[in-house]
Amino acid sequence: MHIQGFRAPWLHRTKDLISILDKNKFIWDSSFPDSNPTMMGYAGSGCSTVYPFHPLIKEDDKYVHSSIVELPVTIPQDWMCIHPLGMSPKELYDLWKKKVDYIQSLGGLALFITHPARYDLGDKRYLPVYEKIIKYVLEKKPYISTCTEICETFIKNE
Repeated sequence: MHIQGFRAPWLHRTKDLISILDKNKFIWDSSFPDSNPTMMGYAGSGCSTVYPFHPLIKEDDKYVHSSIVELPVTIPQDWMCIHPLGMSPKELYDLWKKKVDYIQSLGGLALFITHPARYDLGDKRYLPVYEKIIKYVLEKKPYISTCTEICETFIKNE
């Protein structure tokens, strides 16, 4: 079995991450959020897109597109909204719904990272938000797939 994708824990990335993944024949990465207002050391460091893309890597003295397909995390993470931003369940749902609608209007990728721990989205106050947003997204009849399948489609359509 060959591991095809990677997501850095806490989305902590280094300048060498994509080069290392590229050299090791990974297909995709999902360590870059589209925006990142609260991550210590990474605030404001999102990739500013809701579409898959090939990140740049440095080869010799120039930058080239890697073979890696970056799948940006486009939906704000639950823990970020719950803890640093202190959102209520209603505020979290409203934010997610608004972001899903925005991404749909652009034809982009809605990629969620959620945490089922009892102090995050698994908290009994927030768990209904997860159920509600899943129902909302499913009503939109989205294309749902694995990260690898999304990358294969992206590469085929380049």
